[in-house]
Amino acid sequence: MTEVGWPTNSSVPVSTISPPSVENLQLFINNFVYTANTQRIKYFFFEYMDMPWKERRLPDVEGFGGVEGFWGLFNSDRTLKAITLPDCAHE
Repeated sequence: MTEVGWPTNSSVPVSTISPPSVENLQLFINNFVYTANTQRIKYFFFEYMDMPWKERRLPDVEGFGGVEGFWGLFNSDRTLKAITLPDCAHE
């Protein structure tokens, strides 16, 4: 079993090929979930919702890249981010 996810924001500027964004979370979900379910890979999402307190506790100066508070499938107010959850078989 493994935890998976994609951050959707950062509290510090990032310049990477695959930056944190809702669009990249959707790409991750589209590609990973179907493959993992087909291959019966057990996983869970990290995290359920964004946790802004983590940005205050784990600032980028500690090497977390400014993304620790933004791994949720839901916003911190518990509304689903602008993503489409897949409808595929799982066990």
